[in-house]
Amino acid sequence: MDTLESKVAVVTGAASGIGLGMARTFGHEGMRVVLSDVSDEGLNKAVADLRSEGIDCIGQLADVRSVEAVEALARAAADSYGQVHVVCNNAGVGVFGRQWELTENDWALAIDVCLWGVINGVRVFVPRMLASGVQCHVVNTASMGGLLSAPFVGPYAAAKHGVVGLSKSLRVELGGTNVGVTLVCPGNVRTNVARAMREQRDSQRRGGGADLDDFLCFLESGLEDESAMDPADVGKLVAQAIKTNQFWLLPNGAPQLPLVEADFEEMRSSSASLVAE
Repeated sequence: MDTLESKVAVVTGAASGIGLGMARTFGHEGMRVVLSDVSDEGLNKAVADLRSEGIDCIGQLADVRSVEAVEALARAAADSYGQVHVVCNNAGVGVFGRQWELTENDWALAIDVCLWGVINGVRVFVPRMLASGVQCHVVNTASMGGLLSAPFVGPYAAAKHGVVGLSKSLRVELGGTNVGVTLVCPGNVRTNVARAMREQRDSQRRGGGADLDDFLCFLESGLEDESAMDPADVGKLVAQAIKTNQFWLLPNGAPQLPLVEADFEEMRSSSASLVAE
């Protein structure tokens, strides 16, 4: 897709953070943008802010856990702007705690939003894109947490690893078609995840212990310090990846790549030892 000018994008989780960063970049590149979120207040503010910058956009409430809601989102986009060229399956939540202390609802929230939200976006938008015959693109937001695992993030890690796997498969399935795929695995980015972690730690987290408190404080600080990337910069990288049909996109992921490499080295060593035996 050589240009984004006059194209249409749908972005979920667009009221703040990376989603809003993508929507803003798309708008300034001349796209018409459909912002979607579950937060009515946040969505209205985001739409108003972008319109004040001269961006042609609308907002559509949608809970991506529901395929019916995603279908309604697709219809709203088509009714307002016609063919959707780019869909960004970006909505996500953070669920933190010891795996055995989290409830079924805790697990369901992470899996349903972070993984099923992407699945529903693929199921709803890809058939429409293929049928259009024009150049289109799917952007799935995973995380460096989809390539690595840390303690106390079991549900999030499971969901994000799932997004990585399905996106790699989708890339092959759509090879040679008019639909490209980009997998975004951000490292530290300044988003509302830090605020959500504080709220969960203060009022929702089950169990406890200094180790979990220390981990959450460490994660919080990483999302808010100077090394964390601005979501607007992530949006610019995503726009460039769409135009160049780049699959892997790891914004601010370089500091964590040695850990990914260490995982693969451990796998190689383990495999070699099995062969030797």
